[in-house]
Amino acid sequence: KSVLQIRVNQTTNLTNRDSGFFGDVSDPYVVVRAAGTEQKTPTIDNDLNPIWKDQNLFSFSVGAHDNKVELEVMDANRFKDVTLGSCELDLRSIQQGMWTRFSEKL
Repeated sequence: KSVLQIRVNQTTNLTNRDSGFFGDVSDPYVVVRAAGTEQKTPTIDNDLNPIWKDQNLFSFSVGAHDNKVELEVMDANRFKDVTLGSCELDLRSIQQGMWTRFSEKL
């Protein structure tokens, strides 16, 4: 097994799924899934271009057959959270022991 570290830095130009009244816009957070586990960033209220500076580094224990990471941006709501978009990263394209930067369109 190896350790995979993922840092979620920011998202830009998210679609607003909230009412828009009185400045009410989406409250995003990111769910990171790898190796059968799930971790998430804190929610940032009313921001379509959020930047995470804390609690945004995640570690996963991955095996030889774990070949993808899923990232899903969610809009936190009182009753039911809704997706704002998602993407997958192919772990086979990442060089071991190196930080790799990705910028993916949702």
